[in-house]
Amino acid sequence: MASQLLQKLIFYIIPIIVAALLLFNYYGGDASAFEKLKSGVEGAKDYVPNISIGDKGLSTSKPTIPAEHKAQLLRLNETINQMLKSSKQNCFANYGGFSELGEKGTSFVMTYSESGTKFKVFGGAGGDQLITDLSFEIEGMIPCVIAGSSTITENFENSFLTGKNIVGNHFMNVNVIALKTDDGGAFGLTENRIDSGSGPKDFEDAGFIYTPDNEHICFFPTVDGGSDADGLDDDFLGETPNAATAVPRQVSEGRLKTC
Repeated sequence: MASQLLQKLIFYIIPIIVAALLLFNYYGGDASAFEKLKSGVEGAKDYVPNISIGDKGLSTSKPTIPAEHKAQLLRLNETINQMLKSSKQNCFANYGGFSELGEKGTSFVMTYSESGTKFKVFGGAGGDQLITDLSFEIEGMIPCVIAGSSTITENFENSFLTGKNIVGNHFMNVNVIALKTDDGGAFGLTENRIDSGSGPKDFEDAGFIYTPDNEHICFFPTVDGGSDADGLDDDFLGETPNAATAVPRQVSEGRLKTC
């Protein structure tokens, strides 16, 4: 693209400069003649096209995301680090949640590696530009979700929501978690969703995350009308946060442990 711009500049500008020099030399420094020449050259600018690349022309501005999304991401980062350092296990924390990320807007991708979990942030024009100065890694974090099978979500309910007898196999490790606005498929509402490898799911998490062991950090995909393999019933989280068995209410009343 840059080479095309240079070619256009050479095609239009260089001939004008050469002509100006030849005419100036021909008139031998005659001031009045040169002023006429100068006027003619300036007038020629009206016929030189306004060269640009792309719909918005050349731009040196860095891609970015809305300030509120940046603040919410930083809050998530801080909350996760506090959970990893906590002396409590099987505990919950509220990072505040994300406001609407927007179609072709902001998105976050968490990728697990041996050293921890890397967070990449995308935004800018089209929503697919990597925001390098907001990307980071949280050492020692293993991403997980409360989803993956009906057994997992049932065990989580029995351990924390409808019962208090903690059993194993109540979360699933994942290698990638993506958070973005999506319609979730045919006839779906366009809203924030979570994708941990099985397609975008509802994400009415009420801003809560969970850790069983100060190493795994679990996010909450949600579903309508009863927990299943895709996630917890949203009535336990953001749909009806004041319900007796909902995570937000149980945390506020001290019936669930905070990190």
